[in-house]
Amino acid sequence: MATVYILIAAAYLILDYFIAKWFSEAAEDKGYDDRKCFWICFWLGFIGYLLVIALPDRGNRPAGPGELPKL
Repeated sequence: MATVYILIAAAYLILDYFIAKWFSEAAEDKGYDDRKCFWICFWLGFIGYLLVIALPDRGNRPAGPGELPKL
């Protein structure tokens, strides 16, 4: 029975790693440190995901096609 709990914990950590990586990439697109946001999402889980979602865009991205560059 203990091996089932270990497998569930391992599956959770692997899934949490990939979700935290995805949210850290989103935070980097918003102009924030991706490593810091990765660890926040990894350790806090759902609360960390909500924190990254609530981050405002810093606006330091390059202008995309059809957009005017910011002055």
